[in-house]
Amino acid sequence: MAKHRYIMKTMVGRYKKDKGDDFIDSQMNDIKRVKGLLGNAKSTVFVPVTIPEPMSIYEVEKAVKTLKKYRIMVNTIIVNRIIQGNSKCPFCSARRQEKEKYMREIEEKFAPYTLVQMPLFPYQIRGMKRLTEYAGILSGEKEYIPPTKSDLLPTVAPLSKGKLSDIMDKELKFVIFGGKGGVGKTSIAAASALYLARHKPDKKMLAFSNDPAHSLSDSFKQHIGNKITRISSVDNLYALEIDGTQMLEDFKQVYRDDIDEAFEKFLGGGGVDIKFDREVLGNLLAALPPGLEELMALRKIIELMKDRDYDLFILDSAASGHLIRFLELPHLIQEWVTSILKLLLKYRGTVKLTKAAESLLDLSRDIKRILTILADPQQTEFVIITIPEQMALAEMEDLGKAVSSLKIPCSHTVVNMIIPATECDFCAAKRKEQQKYIQEIEAKLSDYTIVPIPMLPHEISGLQSLSELGEIMYGG
Repeated sequence: MAKHRYIMKTMVGRYKKDKGDDFIDSQMNDIKRVKGLLGNAKSTVFVPVTIPEPMSIYEVEKAVKTLKKYRIMVNTIIVNRIIQGNSKCPFCSARRQEKEKYMREIEEKFAPYTLVQMPLFPYQIRGMKRLTEYAGILSGEKEYIPPTKSDLLPTVAPLSKGKLSDIMDKELKFVIFGGKGGVGKTSIAAASALYLARHKPDKKMLAFSNDPAHSLSDSFKQHIGNKITRISSVDNLYALEIDGTQMLEDFKQVYRDDIDEAFEKFLGGGGVDIKFDREVLGNLLAALPPGLEELMALRKIIELMKDRDYDLFILDSAASGHLIRFLELPHLIQEWVTSILKLLLKYRGTVKLTKAAESLLDLSRDIKRILTILADPQQTEFVIITIPEQMALAEMEDLGKAVSSLKIPCSHTVVNMIIPATECDFCAAKRKEQQKYIQEIEAKLSDYTIVPIPMLPHEISGLQSLSELGEIMYGG
């Protein structure tokens, strides 16, 4: 529009606003109004919700910093799902003790804020009755009353006995673990990598993640970061926490530098600075399609595959929302690349944008190769991870549809965090509710191998607990 206005003023001598200008003015006014609303402490307050787990604490800490930057008011933080349970139950006691360190971390990190603590319920908060009860406890008007044996049904049916052991028989290149946030993807991916490495000592393996919270480091109890690192005491297992955001920034910088260099050379030859064109080309990177960070992370793995240094790659993927976004949008990304290349070609007679064009062509080729590998059952196995809850079940179905539509091989579903049978009233109530969702999962995924994983009373961190989890998933 700026270029259009400039040309009209130059050729006609004046410029009259049109519908395009009216639309842009309207959008800018709306943005200003929204910013004003969000930044006004009298009209808006933001209430973050966390749980006593490292990933959740990290995400809320990041959110609070961002909100503060934009002057959006935060006074209160809700700490949800605090374990109470039966003090005589060894399982509940062990879990409560495990979470105490995270509660201390929450109290330390968020000391300036009012912390409202909410208990872990043995049932999901769904429907008017449960929501009303929850609201009463949240507001302080009611007290939480734990379940009693009179609330319970007879013993639930035994669980299925599926395993991931048939993955051992395949000569795969990729094993991808996907699911919603908080279902234990990282623990399961790390345990799988450790188990496969130990049972295939002749194969060199790389576990990788693009999780900014460095969760693989937590799982292996070893700093990994954005550099390939060998896992201690395991000769053939390496790990990498890819910084997809940084890779994307590096890609953008190459593009920007090439545009600036090309236009400066043009000006050095006595040309006139095509100011608007330079700005348009530079600003195209602001219109990046979603999912490109994840794509950059997989692109790094493609480079490693070309070097043939590793036999198997185990991916701890982003939460299912990000993963579905990546899986469903490679074609959009390719269209974006094609559009930019067409624009670059417009200037081939004026300026030479060599590096930018080459980078985009490489990206386009890598997208095609990634799609080919992901759809090849000889190279890829996708494992869906869920937990026996309604929301997780819904996300599992969405993820399953996205994987199926792209023809990515998927024949296993891990149902994680199943409460074991105990004499505890709280555990029994929770297990009873979980059972109906397990039965629903088995009915919806009758063609899949269902792998049940019990909730362990301790944190899955370090080689010993990862080995224990690996045996549960793959062992006899």
